[in-house]
Amino acid sequence: DDVAQIALQQGGPQLLAEVGQMLFEPRQEETMIGWIQQFSDLLTTAEARRVLKDLRELAAADFPLPYIAESRPTISALQCMVDVIFPANTWHLQRARWIAQRELLTEAELEERAAGREGWDKDFVQEVLKHPGRTFNTSSFAMALADRQRQTGGLWTQSWDESDELFEVWHFYTRATYRGIPTIMRTILHPDAGELYAVHEPLPYAHGEYPFIEFVRERRARSILQSRGWPELIETDQDQIKTQRDFRTDRASMTTLPTMRQSPRLGGVQLAFGPGVVIPAKQGEIEPLNLANGDNTSVEVEAATKAGVNEYVGRLGVGIEPALVARKEEHAISTWLKPWTRAATQMLKLAQQYTEPMMIGQVTGMIPKPQEITPENIAGGFRLMLTFDPRFMTSDWVFGILERIEKYMLPMDRNAVLNPDAILRWAMSGIDPTLGDLAVRDSQQAAQSEIEDEMKNLALMVTGQNPPMIPRGQNYAARLQVLQQAFQQNPGFYQQLLQARPDFQQLVQQRMEFLQQQIQQDQNRVIGVYGTTPSPTSPGMGGSAPAPQIGAFTGGAQ
Repeated sequence: DDVAQIALQQGGPQLLAEVGQMLFEPRQEETMIGWIQQFSDLLTTAEARRVLKDLRELAAADFPLPYIAESRPTISALQCMVDVIFPANTWHLQRARWIAQRELLTEAELEERAAGREGWDKDFVQEVLKHPGRTFNTSSFAMALADRQRQTGGLWTQSWDESDELFEVWHFYTRATYRGIPTIMRTILHPDAGELYAVHEPLPYAHGEYPFIEFVRERRARSILQSRGWPELIETDQDQIKTQRDFRTDRASMTTLPTMRQSPRLGGVQLAFGPGVVIPAKQGEIEPLNLANGDNTSVEVEAATKAGVNEYVGRLGVGIEPALVARKEEHAISTWLKPWTRAATQMLKLAQQYTEPMMIGQVTGMIPKPQEITPENIAGGFRLMLTFDPRFMTSDWVFGILERIEKYMLPMDRNAVLNPDAILRWAMSGIDPTLGDLAVRDSQQAAQSEIEDEMKNLALMVTGQNPPMIPRGQNYAARLQVLQQAFQQNPGFYQQLLQARPDFQQLVQQRMEFLQQQIQQDQNRVIGVYGTTPSPTSPGMGGSAPAPQIGAFTGGAQ
């Protein structure tokens, strides 16, 4: 089928008929082998010959065919000056003169890069395969950290075999002019490959940016490398806390097993103090060395150090103002989300460039509109914003806002300008980010659901069944109104039914009394908050509806 499809695309029905004849023509064997090799770059001449033989004898053949199993942007964390290198005075990666990224690959991955979509130069790959384990960037800090983890049992490999079977290649990006147009050139190199390279081309991304985003906690100088992390900033305080705890541990040891004093012996001189140590003293009985009574100075010093750290980093603690913590958290979250916004924007631009319109429709569920994807409209950018309010991490704050809205805002809303549905969705999202979308329905959808459910309850009463009396979580005023409208729209039918069916009359009476009772209870709860009965037009208050008189449908008989 694949052979026939290629023949139709390239030559039409006439070529298709010729291919059918060539398949069994010995003199056309080399031509058919060339046709078959068009299916896959992985097919060698010998494998294509086997496929041709199977087609002739079995009318079918199997052969490896590469396909894209997954295609999407990938985000990787890179360590500065280990996995990624740039000029030391760089203050913004998008303004860097050049950026080099290290990548460690296995032999299979290298061969895949040459045979797959990347199209790496095969001679370059063969040259790199001659240098396994060769590294050109050694970080003493990274090696010391790995040795430390190895000593504590975290790593079970030796330092010399961690990358001896891997191949190090470098992706070099630089801003240059290509054919008179400013662009970013990408070159993939290996220092031992001489003048060979895997790829040397303009970066194909239409957004025109380096594919790197710097995550820095602070900017106190022009260089990115001047940014400090929390471990570096609070290292002194950590040492102070450890020192105080060591003091208390040593004192506990000295108290449990004190230093002893005894008469000095000939040639025996002990100069070290510690738990259980015996030191020379004047002639007399053996006795312990008395220590001064301990106090809480060490504990107080540690507590003061912790309080200073909490105030500096913005963490709740004894004597720390919540307002200060909120400002610190807001600044930290903003600093963290800004680079994520840039990374997500780049991902959206890549999706815009590489995603087919049909796939966009499958993902979004909408019919994609045909549009031209050009570097110009991709560079236009997305107005992407990532926001997070740290106050949502405290549920008391959310409930405090709701209490203020319920107590002060809703009573002043005379024109029903507030949207209770939006407030409820906001509150549910404050409890859990996904709860607002999962639990809160659209107001029209919710109202229609109440109407349909109450009509089902009316149908149950017509058949002589008692509908469920749910004490909470329903719009009782709307349900009572549904029953009223049902009786008003069909007075003759229900009047005959009420007169002929005492059981139906009793069920309707019980249902209406239940709904009226629930409406009254809702009003009582509101009166407990406001001290007065709310206006029927107040949003979310659901003013009471007058109870229908069943006698209107039964000729006065109750």
